[in-house]
Amino acid sequence: MKFNWGTGITIFIVLFVVSMSAMVFKASQQNVDLVTEDYYEKELAFQGLKDKEALTKSHFEEQVSYKIEDDKLQLIFPSEVEGEIKGNINFFKPSDANLDQSVDFTSESKVLVYPLDLFSTGMYKLRIEWQNAGNAYYSELTVEL
Repeated sequence: MKFNWGTGITIFIVLFVVSMSAMVFKASQQNVDLVTEDYYEKELAFQGLKDKEALTKSHFEEQVSYKIEDDKLQLIFPSEVEGEIKGNINFFKPSDANLDQSVDFTSESKVLVYPLDLFSTGMYKLRIEWQNAGNAYYSELTVEL
C-alpha cells in the first residue's frame, strides 16, 4: 500500500472523529452536582443573607468559630451572645450533594457539639443562620473534617 497525502488526511480525520466521540461520551458520563436545585430562588434571597452577615460582623467582635476535639466538632458562638440561640446549620459538601445535611438547633449554651462520625471526611461549608435577642444573623465557615 502506498502512503500519500490522501491516505494521511483520511487517517487524521478518522482519528480526530474517534477521539472527539470518545471525549463527548466521557463528558456525558460525568456527574454534575448543582450547588442547589432552586438556585434562582436562592439568588433572590442572597441579599438578605449578606445583610444578616454584615449585622453579625457589626454586632460581635468575635465571630462564630469551630474547634475539633475528641472526634467532635464544636461550633463556638461569640461570647457576647446572651440567652437562647435558635437556628439552622447547613453542612454543605461541595464534592457530593448526597452528603449535605441540614440541622435545626435551639441552645442556651454558646457551644454546639456534633460527633464527627455523622460526616464523611473532607471539606464542608457550614452555613449558619441563627437568631438571638430578636435579631437574625448569618455566618459561614469552611471546615476540613
